[in-house]
Parts: sequence; C-alpha cells; structure tokens
Amino acid sequence: MAIRTFCLSLAAVATLSNSASAALKHLYTFNDGTVTDSVGGANGTLEAGAVVVAGQLTLSGSGQFANLPAATIGINAYTKTTLELWVNAAPASNNQFTMAAAFGRHGNAGAGEDANLGYDYIMVQPTRGGGELFSRVAITDGTYSEETGVNGSILAGTGQKYLAVTIDSAGVDNTTLSYYINGALIGTANGTDDLADVGNAVAYLGKSVYANDPYFTGSINEFRIHDTILTPAQIAASSTAGPAGLAGPTLTINRDTGAVTLSNQQAAIQVFSYSITSASGGLNPASWTTVAGHFDSAGNGSFDSNDVWSTTALTKTAITEEEPFGDGGAEDGGTLGTVTFSTNGGWIKSFREDVAITTQALVNGVPTTLIPDIKYVGNGGQPFKRSDLNFDNVINGNDWIVFRNNNLVSLDPNLSDAQTAALGDLNGDGVSNFLDFRVFQADFDAANGVGAFTALVGAVPEPSSVALGLSAVSALLLSGRASRRRTTA
Repeated sequence: MAIRTFCLSLAAVATLSNSASAALKHLYTFNDGTVTDSVGGANGTLEAGAVVVAGQLTLSGSGQFANLPAATIGINAYTKTTLELWVNAAPASNNQFTMAAAFGRHGNAGAGEDANLGYDYIMVQPTRGGGELFSRVAITDGTYSEETGVNGSILAGTGQKYLAVTIDSAGVDNTTLSYYINGALIGTANGTDDLADVGNAVAYLGKSVYANDPYFTGSINEFRIHDTILTPAQIAASSTAGPAGLAGPTLTINRDTGAVTLSNQQAAIQVFSYSITSASGGLNPASWTTVAGHFDSAGNGSFDSNDVWSTTALTKTAITEEEPFGDGGAEDGGTLGTVTFSTNGGWIKSFREDVAITTQALVNGVPTTLIPDIKYVGNGGQPFKRSDLNFDNVINGNDWIVFRNNNLVSLDPNLSDAQTAALGDLNGDGVSNFLDFRVFQADFDAANGVGAFTALVGAVPEPSSVALGLSAVSALLLSGRASRRRTTA
C-alpha cells in the first residue's frame, strides 16, 4: 500500500537571520535540489540514489547519503564550531545506530585498526541501537570508548527537530561540547578530544563512519557549519526562525481549537497517501474531514480532481487514506497546497503531543516516503501542562475539582488515553486512582509551591485518605497485569 505525501521544491532562498549567519562558513539548504554549499562553495554530491525532495535531503536508509568534501571544509582546522541541522528521523530508524552528520575517518586495517570502526570523528546521531533509545552527539580522538558526548531525547518519529552542537577546543586537550534540541540546552560535556584531532578523510550526511552501521532513514532540511560558538540566545533564535526558505510539508495542529491542517509553501508534487497516528488516541474521527468523498474526484476535487480516494483507517489512534492503484483513475496522486482535515476538534486536547505522520509521493515517477514536519501552535506556544485538566494553562483549584469528581470513578472504556487524561488518568493506565492522585499532588505543588496542595484541600486531602489507601493497595496488587483494553474507534 503506498502512502500519499505532500511535498514541494523550493524556488528561492530566504536570507538568514543575523544571529544564525554569524561566522557561517558552509550552508546546505538543498533548496535547488542539490547539495550545493551556498556560502563556502564546498559542494557535495548525492550518492546511491539519494534525492532532494521539497528542499530536503531525503534518505530511505538503503545506502543513500550525501558526500561532502571533508578536506575542503577542513573542520579540524577550527578551534571552535557550531553545527546546526534540521532533521526528521523516520520511526524505522529507531533502535539503530545512525548518523545524520559525521566528520572523521574509517578504521585503517593496514595500520592495525579495526576496519569496521570509525575513528577521530564528530557525529550527530539521531538514533542509537542496542536498546539505547536516545539521540547522541559526540567528538572523539579515538573510537567510541574515547568519546566526549551528550545524550538527548528520542528523535525517531517525532517530526522535524532543530539540532545544534557547539564544540569549543580553544585549549589544548580541553574541549567543551554542548547539545541543543529545538533551541533548549540538553547537556554539556568536557573532555580532551580536540577539533584538531578529528579526521579529515570523510564528511557525510546520512552515513556513519562505522562500516556496519545502518544508513539514516528520514530527511535533512538544512545543514550549517560555523567556525565560532553560537550563544544560547542565537541558537534559540535560529530554532525559532527555522531553516532558510519556504516551509515544506507541514502538519499544523492548533492546541486551542483542535484544528488540523496539512500544507506546504513550496512547489507541489503528487502525493498518493498519508497516515496520521497518535499512540494516546489524540485523533477525533467525528471532527475529521477525509480526502475521500470531500477533496477527491468524488468530492470537490480540490486536492485530487481525477482520482477517487479510500479511507483505510479512521480511529482515534490512526487515520489513513490512499488513492488505490488500479481504480481506473489517473493514478498520479493529488497536488498539495493546503488540506484542512479539521477546523475544530480534530485533535483531542491533551498534554501528550504524540501525533506522527507519514506520507508518500511520486518522485521522478518512483514512490518515495516523505515525513512532513509537525507543528503545534496555540496556547502561547507551549504544550498543555499535565494536571491542567480544564486546559486554561494553570493548575489550580478548578483542576482539583475535576480530578476529585472523577477519582475512583469507573471511566468509560471507550475513551482513549488522551480523553481519560482530562478526567484525571494522568499515568495512562485507564483508571484514576491513588497513583494519579500522587501525580496531581506533585504537579500542583510544582506549579504553586511546596505545600500548596495541602493548603488547598486542608489537613485531610480529598478523596479520603482511606479510599485512596485502598486504591493504592489495589494498584499494587494489579501492577504487572495488563491494563484494560480500550477501543480506538
């Protein structure tokens, strides 16, 4: 089954903000369909069938990568550097050791090294294998055992993320490395691995310096190399401004209204299916307008005027549609401008923001998987707080009333995690009990100060300590058993 994707090619390059352009040495926007360095002239090449789609380097994980001229870039001549990239790691990359960007060299068996290992490298690793479900950035003057690095959150399947890595090797054997995700500092590490020690043999996008590592699956929207350390304020500004050029395929979710829109601002390509999922059941089929019967040839034809689409899944956890092959239509997909799936309530309000989208399009006549960016807007640009049960962006007595009225009450088994969370099931186990009470209490005190919850409810918290104690015993007895199964309709 193919999956329909919305994607565009970029016609013009926007001017970078002053904060992001300071000491910028190399810039790869992919907006012209190539791996052109529009600042430093260190142009790269597309290898093994790698393609640029909608201004993004798009890699399938099957040997595709972009090869950059390592010697021309000469990153080992820097004493300081900042690497910036916008990465969208596909769910298929999870639990695999992949590298979105790498500088260094491969092992030299003739010199007694292990030819399967990477040596003297900088890596930006969106996913890791062996059960290490996190991202990582690192520098080493040896191999993995000598790395100075910082681990970050899981990136696979979470949409486009802005990553920044700063490496300061101003002192001999005294390097400081910092890792940022979406403008926020994740962590800092100190070590003796200098930029001068980094190998100058290879520079890759989407390929590892370890011979047996899988290739990266996903897309890279932009890659920048600076010869200075961007400040935290500059990195935050760069994250806010986004990559140069027009936005590619983007699924926008409005926290305030629940509106869901898929759009792009670049030149359209033909897409033939999409799949939107939410593990917590954050989709609302009752407020969803499908392509089938509405925007296809059976509807108003605004998206696909010559094909009839079919809806293969329409639940709280998954909505999937496609243009079936062999249906007698043109079988050329639809052209994306803007598709409004919901003007209100298509997304169920929740502190969990776990929506993911996968699409497919015809790229040079070949079905290609593309993963649009996911952008949440509204609520002042912030996710809803856990325990803010009435979604007014504060945790106060009104939320306690909602929690109290639903605690130890049997919840409708047809509700999803996203829906029961608003009733006080804060840990997603299908019930609102003593465990959730403790979570609510902690969230209330975190928002209002230590002791605030006790002051609110008095010396004897509600629900009664006896009832909550019994609930706690029940929860412990039931621990390890599977929680009740919810419907996803």
